[in-house]
Formats: sequence, structure tokens, C-alpha cells
Amino acid sequence: MAGPVDGPKVNYLCRGYRHFFTAIDAPMRYLAACVLSGRDPARVMPWARQHRILVSPGT
Repeated sequence: MAGPVDGPKVNYLCRGYRHFFTAIDAPMRYLAACVLSGRDPARVMPWARQHRILVSPGT
């Protein structure tokens, strides 16, 4: 996306948002696959723990 007056390209999502959306990509794809195949979407939590994705310390 061009910046003001054809300046440098600007990323309007900060690094934190980029990290968040990158981190949730795989779990959201798994969740969507569960929903589309009629499986319980709650299966994403054990899956995330198994893959050590988005899991709080101590869980």
C-alpha cells in the first residue's frame, strides 16, 4: 500500500498483529476443517496443546 504522496509502502498492521495472525493461522485452519467435516470444533484445544500452539503456561 503506498504511503502519503507516493511515499514508501506502509504496513498498517503493527508487528504484534502480524505475529498474532501468523500464530493463529494453523489453529484456525484446523478449527475450520473440524467444522466443515462435522467434528467438534473444541478438538482444536487438545490439538493446539499437542503442537504447543497458543497454549498458556501451565496448561
